[in-house]
Amino acid sequence: MTTQQYKLFLRLIGGAAALTIGGVSIYFAQAGFNITVPHMTWVGWALALTVPAIEMVWNHERDRSSMLFFAGLAAYAFGVVTNVVGLLAAQGYSQLPWDEPWLFIVPFVIGIFLEFVPEPLLMVILVKDGIEIEDMLSRPVMRARPARMPQASVPPDGREPVRPVVPSAQPPVYYPRRG
Repeated sequence: MTTQQYKLFLRLIGGAAALTIGGVSIYFAQAGFNITVPHMTWVGWALALTVPAIEMVWNHERDRSSMLFFAGLAAYAFGVVTNVVGLLAAQGYSQLPWDEPWLFIVPFVIGIFLEFVPEPLLMVILVKDGIEIEDMLSRPVMRARPARMPQASVPPDGREPVRPVVPSAQPPVYYPRRG
């Protein structure tokens, strides 16, 4: 298997996983709304489909609008809560089991997974290699990483570049060849 075939394989299985996880999340979110009036079930599906759209836009554009920032946070919280309620409904609970709070642990962990994984996974699949992908945790994690030293390239005439000690926007300085 070549590198290109392997990357295509990863994109295919990653895309299938993103769509599957996203579909399960949308289903449980719709179930979490618990709309029982027959002619109004479309509202639950519409809201369940809107939440991931808001999350995907928020992952890319959250610095541009404070309203979008809060809408994205609310969408993630709303998605996790409706996933938890939908998972509990799938387990047969008609009411939330507040008297047994440990029953929320597994649905909460699964609800977080269902809500946070599909969007970044789908973006990794859809976006070209080498382009940075942002998700909810990318900025805090990226800020915590140390800055990389710039890689100086060897010029065509073979002179040795002097690497800057501190990363900067300045190009490397070249000295004439000795000897």
